[in-house]
Amino acid sequence: MAIRVLAGLRILASARVLQYPDQKLRFFSNLFPKSSPGEDPELGSLLKNQSFSDPDPTIVGFLKGSPKPINLESKIEFLKDLGFEKHEIDQILHSFPAIASIDVEDRLRPLSDEFHELGFSSNEVREAVIHNPRLLGVEAGELAKCVELLKRLKCRSAIKKKILSKGSLNAVMETKLRIDCLCGYGLIRRDAFRVLWFEPRPIIYKLEDMEKKIEFLIHKLGFSIDCLVEAPEFLGVKLEKQVVPRCNVIEHLRSIGGLGFELGLKDLIRPSKLKFYNMFVKPYPDCVEIFGRFSRDVENKPKVLGDHSG
Repeated sequence: MAIRVLAGLRILASARVLQYPDQKLRFFSNLFPKSSPGEDPELGSLLKNQSFSDPDPTIVGFLKGSPKPINLESKIEFLKDLGFEKHEIDQILHSFPAIASIDVEDRLRPLSDEFHELGFSSNEVREAVIHNPRLLGVEAGELAKCVELLKRLKCRSAIKKKILSKGSLNAVMETKLRIDCLCGYGLIRRDAFRVLWFEPRPIIYKLEDMEKKIEFLIHKLGFSIDCLVEAPEFLGVKLEKQVVPRCNVIEHLRSIGGLGFELGLKDLIRPSKLKFYNMFVKPYPDCVEIFGRFSRDVENKPKVLGDHSG
């Protein structure tokens, strides 16, 4: 076991990528955060001798259970071949430690080939990976579908400009993360692509914002994730300003028996503010107060001649 552990540590030492003890500790802690560590004096001694000062139990636990030494050397050489500088490789390893478990020949090299087949230059790949190292964890074939989606977007030019503002490859990665998010909540992949094609604004927003809206959709509104296929614009509107006030009004109307029919997600989201106000707020004095300042916004909105909106 000692020989196996030392072999793995020597790969790190010879690569000279993780230069300081605290970097090495942080790397292993990030790489295996869910390990079940156990104290091992022999391993602790080995780690200290290899400049791992005061190794935490996570590192010891991982090395005890590892079936083979960590082979970072091949990943480092691969990244060097792509043109990354040493400090950039350090950054990638710390931000995306899971790269240690990705095979170069089976995953990383085919992915690199796909980048170029899709027309991305070496500089574009390098900049995108530095911005989001998780790009290196994408399965071959996934990128092409996201590229095609972005090409087919039919949205306002201002939105598309924002989506592509940090580069096409970064936009592809952000798209993939949101597809994965939707699928993680139970939407099939085909429908996830359809939702983003109809409503691409979530690509601009933080991923956490999208997750918050989905949680609200499921746990507060009581809708299933599949409802997004019929009303994808839910992911593009502002939750606190546009969804929550309407939700409060509808909840009140349900409680007093004021609704004569069951509302779907699209019935809640699609009406303009004026139409929603006239249908669900204005006829009920209590709802005017619940709708709050949004009621005043509608009432004080100047009438425009020839304006038939709502």
